[in-house]
Amino acid sequence: MPNKEYFIEFEKFKIKVTQKKVKNIYLRINRKAEITITAPVFHNEKTISHFIRTKQEWLISKVQQITEEISEKETLCNKKNEQFYYLGKKYDIVFCDSEKRMINTVDNTVYFSGVNNDDTITIDKLKNQWYYSQAETIFSDILSVEFKKFQKYNLANPVLKIRKMRRRWGTCYHGKGNIILNLNLIKVPLECIRYVITHELTHLIAPNHGKQFYLLLSENMSEWKPLRAQLKTYNFVLEDV
Repeated sequence: MPNKEYFIEFEKFKIKVTQKKVKNIYLRINRKAEITITAPVFHNEKTISHFIRTKQEWLISKVQQITEEISEKETLCNKKNEQFYYLGKKYDIVFCDSEKRMINTVDNTVYFSGVNNDDTITIDKLKNQWYYSQAETIFSDILSVEFKKFQKYNLANPVLKIRKMRRRWGTCYHGKGNIILNLNLIKVPLECIRYVITHELTHLIAPNHGKQFYLLLSENMSEWKPLRAQLKTYNFVLEDV
């Protein structure tokens, strides 16, 4: 006997039923709060409806839970697109009609051109492209300046890489001489960026956070402690992955 598929209306739910070669009835709810039932071919619709009624309380509770989770995720996504930080400053967002997609900052406002305010995927893509272009220039310039302090240690010129990281502002590969900076670092003040870069340059000499590391860090950046404290106030932007 071929599989049979149909829908049952129950309360405010539309439940997809598939009858096929199985021994028991299975009720499933996916992450979109879509409800499906798989049932044996020999069960009739009355039997399946009775089964649904026995699960009514659990079904309503579970769908409500998933619906709330979906709503929370959508709200979080909207809040992310309401925030725009650049070099420690928060900007108001304005969307403009244009044939060309681009981002411009003027005073306290960032202008998104050529994108709808509800197109979160395109907005995120545009933001990341803009942030990356800014980060490439600013991070490279600061690294070039700060590295001059470390040439006395006979360090090779480090290779800079930029990517998103969930928990770190930066890291380095001591053996390879590579420094990796978090793209979200472009959202914090310039002095904090300078601190992170100096921190990672110091790690190229002293890989661990031991006495030598802090002596070298203090030698090349005496004000590192207040800058580290200031950077911690921006930890929330690390969540923008």
